Amino acid sequence: MLFRAGSDIGPQKSDGIPPTTVKPMTLQSVPTRGRTLDHAARVYDALEPILLLGKQAAYDRHLLTLLAPRAADRILDLGCGTGVLTRLIGDRLDPAAGGESV
Repeated sequence: MLFRAGSDIGPQKSDGIPPTTVKPMTLQSVPTRGRTLDHAARVYDALEPILLLGKQAAYDRHLLTLLAPRAADRILDLGCGTGVLTRLIGDRLDPAAGGESV
């Protein structure tokens, strides 16, 4: 999940009407206390190329095109997996101009 600092989060409308207000979730979620995906980290790098049919690099390039990071952007990548996409984003940013990826 990628967010550009200073941008509005949520769907954008071109008709000038602000997006619908997000309402808090009313469903009870599954408790995750003490549960992590640490066990999956060991097999992620091995299984990812198989499960994505070797297309991860193409997906990353497409995401970079859609995101179109500017040199001074500050971008937070949540749920970034091994951080490959975060690194590619960071390569397009200029720290001297304030650009940063986390």
